[in-house]
Amino acid sequence: MARSRDWDELQHIWLEYRRKSGREMRDNYAQLIDVMNEIAYANNITNGGEYWYSAFESYNFREDLERVWEEIKPLYEGLHAYVRRKLREYYGPDKINRNAPIPAHILGDMYGQSWSHILDIILPYPGRNFIDITPKMVEELYTPPTLFQVAQDFFASLNFT
Repeated sequence: MARSRDWDELQHIWLEYRRKSGREMRDNYAQLIDVMNEIAYANNITNGGEYWYSAFESYNFREDLERVWEEIKPLYEGLHAYVRRKLREYYGPDKINRNAPIPAHILGDMYGQSWSHILDIILPYPGRNFIDITPKMVEELYTPPTLFQVAQDFFASLNFT
């Protein structure tokens, strides 16, 4: 899926995967929900969904999520509109509706969760290369532990310790 740009092929794979896996997983999924709910009830929690949220350190996790979503929503909507426009140019207006969600089957993965497989279509400034910082990092003797320390320092600077 990651390399194909054939609309019909991608749509067929997407639909068949869901048709076959959905039938096989339906009963197992329902059983999983029942077990999660039982675990939740045993822990004095309303349901399995609430139990799942309880693993996070915030008592207001849903509200926190909603607040963060509202903050980043304009950026996401702008990116989504840009990607949809680039895909519309590539596949045509008969396939991509100007005002609808992006069809997940053309994103190049089975779950429609990444745009990385369609970078060749959506990157601005086609033909320009990505900056490769590897030679500079080698020159400065970066190692995996060094990278870990840099990342740790960065997150600590954001108070994510």
